[in-house]
Parts: sequence; structure tokens; C-alpha cells
Amino acid sequence: MTFHINYYLNGLINAFEGGELKIRDQFSFDMPAIPSENDWQNLVSEFLFNAENFSNHVEQMNDEKLEGFFLPKNMEHIFEILKESSNIVTIT
Repeated sequence: MTFHINYYLNGLINAFEGGELKIRDQFSFDMPAIPSENDWQNLVSEFLFNAENFSNHVEQMNDEKLEGFFLPKNMEHIFEILKESSNIVTIT
């Protein structure tokens, strides 16, 4: 799930910063192998960084921009996933 959510966060952040929204469901689980603890920690760190970056972008948006960028259903889904993932990922 960490890779899956991070995939979407990367795509959304790219769009927030003026890029194209290129994310596709069919690629959201195409995770490479994680052969070491270090690789796992790197993925978790990237996920946490992207989650905070996403949150900061959303926080900066006025209601009009926020509503124009997302369908309400999609935002609810994104926040639900982030809430669930915060219970999964722990940093030690």
C-alpha cells in the first residue's frame, strides 16, 4: 500500500506544480522488489515526504482551486487512504 499511495501522491504533486496528471490505475501496483531494509526505509521516507508535500499543497489551495482540481469523491478517497496508511507506516 505504501508504494501504491506514494505513486498517486507523486502524480498529484506533479500536477499541483504545473505538470501533467499522468497517473494511471494500471501502473499503481507496479512496485519493484524491495530487497533490503534500506530500500524499504527509503520508500517509507519518500512516502512521508510526499504525504507532507501533498498536504501542504492542499492547505495552500483556496476553495475554488481545490474544487476545480478534484472531484469531491476523489478527495474523500485520497484522505481516507492517507488516514489508513498513517496507521500502517511507522518510523523507528
